[in-house]
Amino acid sequence: MNPLSTLLLLTLVTVTACASGKDPTRAGEPTPSPRSVAATGYMDVGDAPEHTELTPGVYALAAYDSATAPLFVLNVPEGFARFGRLAVLSRLKAPNGDDRYGVGYWAPNGVYANACTGHGPAPDAGPTAKVVAAALSAQSGPRTTRPVPITVDGQHGWYLDLTVPPLADLTGCDAGDLDYFTAGTDGARHTNTHGAVDRLYVIDVGGEVVVIDTGYTPQASAAQIEELRAMVKNGRFVQAR
Repeated sequence: MNPLSTLLLLTLVTVTACASGKDPTRAGEPTPSPRSVAATGYMDVGDAPEHTELTPGVYALAAYDSATAPLFVLNVPEGFARFGRLAVLSRLKAPNGDDRYGVGYWAPNGVYANACTGHGPAPDAGPTAKVVAAALSAQSGPRTTRPVPITVDGQHGWYLDLTVPPLADLTGCDAGDLDYFTAGTDGARHTNTHGAVDRLYVIDVGGEVVVIDTGYTPQASAAQIEELRAMVKNGRFVQAR
């Protein structure tokens, strides 16, 4: 299983909300400008040193273990480090050592019906963003929201939140965590951080379903949560060079 659970919670891949317990952001956004980030002049985040703070700039994330999904190019501010090629994570840590917040990128191939008992192969995720988002919203284990329409870089999809209930007893769950979805041959988005939120943008891009996951722990501030939203809002999908 992919170790992105350290991503937040998670974890991105990693994700209630601000220190005050209130989430100041609004569901249904962003609706970004398709020209917010240049399609050229970016760096593959995998080419940057690992475990080192990224130089602020434009970086491309690659959906985990997918040979067909487009890259997601975003403007990364200061204070982030890379996690493989699929995520940028805050350098700030929660008390348990998890990353406070981050952005991950996936091409899901399965969604668990019950995140607590999910382990190994998951039921097919479905052919469209609407179907995948509905399966995630119906999932047992996390507290989920109803999907709402969204666009990212002009591409249509659905937005929803998955939250680990603050008082959830995860000791009886497989591997002691919640498993949300699978990707590639061995990847999965999973978390065991109470109160962590995964804010999911499930998007149809060129016939493929991708998930942008902005996740955060309860220690993330309102400003840090808004920073994640801005990164998605100004991001772009591009084909690999």
